[in-house]
Amino acid sequence: MCASVYESESGKWGEIIAIQTFSDISKPSVMVGNKLYFLIRHRRNSSFLKFDLDSQSMAVVQMSEDIPIPERSHVQALRTVDGGLGFAVVSKHTMQLWGKTVISGSNVVRGELQKTVELDQLLSLRPSTNVHESSVIGYDEVTNTIFLWTTMGVFMIQLDSMKFTKVPFASFYPC
Repeated sequence: MCASVYESESGKWGEIIAIQTFSDISKPSVMVGNKLYFLIRHRRNSSFLKFDLDSQSMAVVQMSEDIPIPERSHVQALRTVDGGLGFAVVSKHTMQLWGKTVISGSNVVRGELQKTVELDQLLSLRPSTNVHESSVIGYDEVTNTIFLWTTMGVFMIQLDSMKFTKVPFASFYPC
């Protein structure tokens, strides 16, 4: 994995920074302080790629073994209310919100479970809805809103208030 910072004022690229990882980045980053955190997954393991804008360095930050990440779950990095790194884990019919994360000197992230949300109850999904197929498809840092896909459609869930809105579906056919 390689990265470089572009400075728009000078029009110059910084040094290329490389790190070896066996994962790909499939979700947008979250900015926490002067660091960008990208969620990376390799098989069942989740970790973060941390890019420090001040020191122009990268490191892989592993999730602690005591943070349960179920198989077939979806993880989304997010910024907590206090401005720290957090993440949401969506699995089957629940969403767990983790915060108060601490990154140790050995680059292992530990966190505290802040809230567990029963998605089928929050979203008033019909019993026949297969929430096992729900997945996180996006996150808005400004409004602290997560976007969740279910078989009933896409929902926006504002994480502070837990209010949700079903995103309307629009389609068109060209003539």
